[in-house]
Amino acid sequence: MPLVIKKMGKVRIVAGLVLCLCVLCGFSVDVTATEDVVAYDSQDDPSSSIEIKAGEIVLVAGEDSEWMHIVYQGSDLYIKKADASAVGSLENEAAAKELEKREQKDKSWIESYLAQMKAIRSGKIWRTVIVVLIVAVIVFVVFSGIRRNASDEKIK
Repeated sequence: MPLVIKKMGKVRIVAGLVLCLCVLCGFSVDVTATEDVVAYDSQDDPSSSIEIKAGEIVLVAGEDSEWMHIVYQGSDLYIKKADASAVGSLENEAAAKELEKREQKDKSWIESYLAQMKAIRSGKIWRTVIVVLIVAVIVFVVFSGIRRNASDEKIK
């Protein structure tokens, strides 16, 4: 069970970091494709294409005069600017608020996770220090006893 929780935590961290990276790099998250649209692997050779169904979520990474650069299911793709109306935008205020809420939740979760990791690391350090101190006291007591016995035997 704890292993499953750790893996889920790593997935949430990665998802949060990817979202932060997307925001930092200037990606804007589009809610959905509003209708079916064809996306191409490259601007130069539009022979290889993928159809994106209506309702699929895409990231818009940039655009120029003829093409819109998107990220769809981990692939860099291009949509002709004439077909760009098929891709919804983030003008929907409710969707923007939901994304902001998710980002805040992920950010607070990551901060909580990092605080827990710091506390665990700190706990390990303190346990090590305490064990070393206990061992030092035991060694001191043993050697003190041996010295006392040796000095008592010399006196006799």
